[in-house]
Amino acid sequence: MWTCSGNFNIEGSQNMSQKRRASRGMALIVVLVLISILGMLFGIGGREDGLSLATAGQSTERNMAYFVAQGALQRALTELRDDPNWTGVTGADFPGGVNQTYDVQLFSNTTGAPKATPAGVKIAPGTTLVLATGHIGDTSHKMAGILTSAGSDSPGFACLTQGDFYLSGARIGAFDAPNGSFAIADLNFQEGMAQIGSLNSVIEIKTQAADPDAGTPARPTIVDGSIASDQLDGSVETQDPGVYVMDPDSVIGGEKRLDAPPTLSFDPIPTYLGGPDISESAGVRTLLPGHYNSLNLTNDAYLHLEPGDYYFKDLFRTFDTSRIYTKGKVRIFVGGRCATNGTSSLNHEGDPRNCELIMTKDGSTVSDGTAGWISQESYAWARIKVPRGKLGVSGTIYGDVQADSVKVTGDPDDSGAINFFTDLAEPGGGPLDGVGGTFIYSSTWTVQ
Repeated sequence: MWTCSGNFNIEGSQNMSQKRRASRGMALIVVLVLISILGMLFGIGGREDGLSLATAGQSTERNMAYFVAQGALQRALTELRDDPNWTGVTGADFPGGVNQTYDVQLFSNTTGAPKATPAGVKIAPGTTLVLATGHIGDTSHKMAGILTSAGSDSPGFACLTQGDFYLSGARIGAFDAPNGSFAIADLNFQEGMAQIGSLNSVIEIKTQAADPDAGTPARPTIVDGSIASDQLDGSVETQDPGVYVMDPDSVIGGEKRLDAPPTLSFDPIPTYLGGPDISESAGVRTLLPGHYNSLNLTNDAYLHLEPGDYYFKDLFRTFDTSRIYTKGKVRIFVGGRCATNGTSSLNHEGDPRNCELIMTKDGSTVSDGTAGWISQESYAWARIKVPRGKLGVSGTIYGDVQADSVKVTGDPDDSGAINFFTDLAEPGGGPLDGVGGTFIYSSTWTVQ
């Protein structure tokens, strides 16, 4: 029995050992399968990360190519203003970019009927399609714009309004720059050369009342020049109530009777695409033409603008001692509120023919109707246009103003002034005029 019993125990031990070996084998298989599955998962995850990084890189390149194309479109417009016979460019290096180039193609319609273009649209007679392509490495983006040609917009007025024109303690004068410098100390102020007018409203010329609390005396308005209209009798001895009213202390140089009423027209309101916010409080920065959301300069921020068109969708403000310089002819379009404050300056000591500031905000959407200000002790060497609202001026402008309405308020520091650059009244004096007149955008869109 012991033998049988022993034999039984030996067989049971052998069976258990076989079962344990089988279990260990199964466990090893399970582990290997799990390792394979994990390896596959990590492999897929790695590939997905690689794809994500590649996609992010491609997205960045596409965005950069978009801005290069946009900048190329603006540069093309600038070239056409200077030379209407400019024919485009291929493989040009984009300023400040690395491995960034652009092409510009032009397609003009000189026929009497709409003409098909490679951009997939038909353009009207007398217009030009500009097709700009930005390249970043192997990535490209295309933008197109349609240009029309307008006549000279130099009416020879320091300030001409469509409607209300109110002067209180203001100074209206004229100057030239005989040595080419537009620093204030170098300007040659010309007696009696300023000219102001309103197409549909009476010009109010008032003396700003004294302020005993501030200790400032009364400040009369002085127009060192003439009010110009086809409705005047030509003599300041008898006022013309339908054209202007003036209190006894204020002064105008004369009346200029025109053979025909002056005309005032504005470019179409552009489409604002938006973009980055530009906010600087110090230092020097160069900005390229294109679309932006807003601009906010404070303290000692100095901004340099390359030639071309700039579009600010929401806000354009300068404060403190900040300055904007231009490196050529620029146009600045502002869709929201626009204000220069403090002692900041726009186109600092530059030729007013090189800088156009267009405030397109609809004044009917704000309580006081004001679309923008040149305020406090700020300066603008520019041509300023406000087609749909009021311009408030308590700073100093060197150039000219064309607006729906204007209010100029003088200060004891002699700000609240518009000084007309007399070269603007001469043939071809418009800052953006070429042989065919001023080129303006009628539309802009993304092609690819």
